[in-house]
Amino acid sequence: MDRSRRVASALLARPPLVDVLVFLLLALSMIVEFIASRDAVYKGLTTFQKRLSISLLISIVLVMLFRRRVPLSVFLAVASLQFVLLAQTGWHPFTAEWCLYVCTYTVASLKPLRWAVAAVVLATLTWSVLPSQDKCPCMVQLSTFLIFAAIAGFSAQAGRRLMRELQRQAGILRSTREQRLGLALDQERTRVARELHDMVAHAVTVMVVQAGAARMVAATDRLRADNILARVEALAGQALQELRSLRGSLVADSNASDEARPPPSSESIPSLIEHERATGLHVDLEVMGDPQLLDPAMEISLYRIVQEALTNVRKHAPTAEAHVALRYLAPAVEVEIANGPGVPSARSDSLPGFGRGLIGIRERAALFGGEAYAGRTNEGGFRVSARLPLQLVPA
Repeated sequence: MDRSRRVASALLARPPLVDVLVFLLLALSMIVEFIASRDAVYKGLTTFQKRLSISLLISIVLVMLFRRRVPLSVFLAVASLQFVLLAQTGWHPFTAEWCLYVCTYTVASLKPLRWAVAAVVLATLTWSVLPSQDKCPCMVQLSTFLIFAAIAGFSAQAGRRLMRELQRQAGILRSTREQRLGLALDQERTRVARELHDMVAHAVTVMVVQAGAARMVAATDRLRADNILARVEALAGQALQELRSLRGSLVADSNASDEARPPPSSESIPSLIEHERATGLHVDLEVMGDPQLLDPAMEISLYRIVQEALTNVRKHAPTAEAHVALRYLAPAVEVEIANGPGVPSARSDSLPGFGRGLIGIRERAALFGGEAYAGRTNEGGFRVSARLPLQLVPA
C-alpha cells in the first residue's frame, strides 16, 4: 500500500509523464480493438470508409498528447473527429469513447465549472447521429459516464486548490512559529534576567548595610570590621559573577508585575512535589548526594526547571507517573524529570513541537553554562534532564 502511494505521488508530481502513459494505454487499446473487431466492423464498409475510420481513430489518440496544454482545443478535436467517424461509418470504437471521457475529465479539472457542463453536453451530442434504435440508450450511457468524468475532474481541481491553500497556510504557520519562538525566548530571558536582577539587588543591599556596619565598628573593633568587609568582598564577587552571567539577557519588560514574595530555591522542590501530589499528579522525589550551598540564581533555576517539566507532564500526560531525581555531584548539579506513558490530554495551547516550557529549561541551563535534554523514552514516556555546573560562567 505504501509503495503504491509512493508511485502514485511520483506520477502526479510529473504531469508530462502521466500524459505519455495515458497516450500509450490508449494507443494499446486502439491496436487491440483494431485486431479484435476488424472483421465485424469492417464488414460492409467501403475501402474509403475503412481508411477514414483508421485515420480518424489514430488522430483521436494522437491529439491526446496535448490534452493538458490545450484542454478545450483537444476536447473539441476529439468530439469533432468522433462525430465524423460516427456519421461516415456508424462505428463508435471503445478507444474513442475513452478519449472523450478523458478529455471531459481534463476540461473539468483545469477549467471553470461552466466549461465542464458544456463539455458534457457537447460530448453527448457527438452520438446524436446514431441510428434511432440505438440513439437513446447509447446517449444515456454516454452522458452518465461523462457526468462522472466531469465530477471527478472538478473534484481534482478542488483538491488542488485546497492543497495550495493548505501549503500557503502552512507557510504562514511556519513563519508565525518562528516569530512566536523568538518571542518566547525573549520572554524567558526576561524572566530569568529579572530573577537574577533581584539576586544582585539583594546582594548589593546587603553589601551597603554591612559596609555601613563595618565603618561604625572600625574604630573600636578592627577585627570585626575586617570580618564584615570580607563578607562584603565575597558578596561583591558573587554579584559580579551573576552580572557577567546576566549580561546580554537583560531586556526591557514593561509588563512585569510579579508580586513580592520569597524567591524559590532547590529547598522548595519537596514542597512543589507535595503540591503536585495534592492536585492529583503521581510524582515522587529522589535526592542523591549531600545538598550543597548553591548560587541563589541557580537555586531558582533548579526549582523552575522542575516546575516547568511537571507542568508539561500535567499538560500532556496527566495520568502518567513522574519521577524527579535531584543529584548533587562534585562538579555539577543534575536534575531529571521522567514520566511514563499516560493518556494524552486533549488540550493544545501551542503549535506542535513549540514547547515554551522546554525553551525555558534550555535557556536556564545555558545561562549557567550547563546543558539540558528533552525527549521521548523507549517506554513511550518523556524525560527532561539538566546539568548545571557549580562554577558560574560568563554569558
